[in-house]
Amino acid sequence: MQSVRDRSHWNSANIKPVDPVTLGLSTQIELDAAVQKAVATSGLGFTNEPDPDARLYASACGSCHYNSGPQPLAARPELALNSALTLPEPTNFIQVVLKGVGLGEGMPNVMMPGFEKALSDDDVARLAVYLRRTRTDLPPWTDVESKVAAIRAQASAAP
Repeated sequence: MQSVRDRSHWNSANIKPVDPVTLGLSTQIELDAAVQKAVATSGLGFTNEPDPDARLYASACGSCHYNSGPQPLAARPELALNSALTLPEPTNFIQVVLKGVGLGEGMPNVMMPGFEKALSDDDVARLAVYLRRTRTDLPPWTDVESKVAAIRAQASAAP
């Protein structure tokens, strides 16, 4: 019975360090700096509270736009590569979110449904602001919610 216990429980004599500081591969300051850099570039930040805009993105967009890494799947476009996020105004981004993208538009054989009926003006504005903040290093767009409302009103007034 003792040999089973030795194999199924931690034995402090057999624990080997895996921490780079303990192994002498880096200093604590270097490790802290690397963690801070990774967090800063991930767009996540240190917080105990979940980012409500990140949660909105995950629920509304994340099932399709979940790529990360150097080679995103064409059928699941990484939004950091989307030119609508780099334009000076959010109009194109807002229109795509509201109206979607048909099979004949944009990338071949890729479509996106419109979220005009599913998302409020506030939701669309929050997504625009969140993606601009986390996927680009450009300054934030301003007055986004009123722009969403104006684009939505213009679309409903069209014949």
